[in-house]
Amino acid sequence: MRSAVRREDSGSRLAGLWVGGLLVAGALLTAAWVRFGLPVPGCRFREWTGLSCATCGTTRMFQALSAGDPVGAFVLNPLVFAALALLAVGSVVTVATGRLPVHARAGRLELVAAAVLFIAGWAYQIWRPHLDDLGRGLSP
Repeated sequence: MRSAVRREDSGSRLAGLWVGGLLVAGALLTAAWVRFGLPVPGCRFREWTGLSCATCGTTRMFQALSAGDPVGAFVLNPLVFAALALLAVGSVVTVATGRLPVHARAGRLELVAAAVLFIAGWAYQIWRPHLDDLGRGLSP
């Protein structure tokens, strides 16, 4: 008897389960890391250059997420937060429908958009301390 689910659909569902499983494992690992007060890794790029890297704030973002503060997590690193949210939604859609929510091959427009978002996220990380200083100057 032949299965009603096409072969590529089964593979897509498996990929969705893998990505979703990795996201859950990462969340559990982060929660345990925070719970046991393990040391937080430093940023070598920042140590060498004095500038934030594109993923600076990700550890604190995970800490905020594990503490139930999604808004604080988003502020710490919107680029990684959005990427993880898209991965989570994509995993659920893939498992539920058996189809990938995006084409497996990115075109030129998608690559340019990804590069622009990456650069914008990195610029935000570099300027975020200055934005915090501006916010403190405006508060009474």
